[in-house]
Amino acid sequence: MLRCFKALNAECNILFLDEPSNHLDSESIELMLNALKKFNGIGIIISHNPLCSGI
Repeated sequence: MLRCFKALNAECNILFLDEPSNHLDSESIELMLNALKKFNGIGIIISHNPLCSGI
């Protein structure tokens, strides 16, 4: 999870995430989703979690 947040804070244009919500509690998922919504670039997210469908 820490790597995910570091990647979101790094200067990049493309972010690939494969099942980023695995093994996270609901609070951590919310934090991740809020950070992803602020990401200024292209995001490719692969997830089976319905919470991640509204990004």
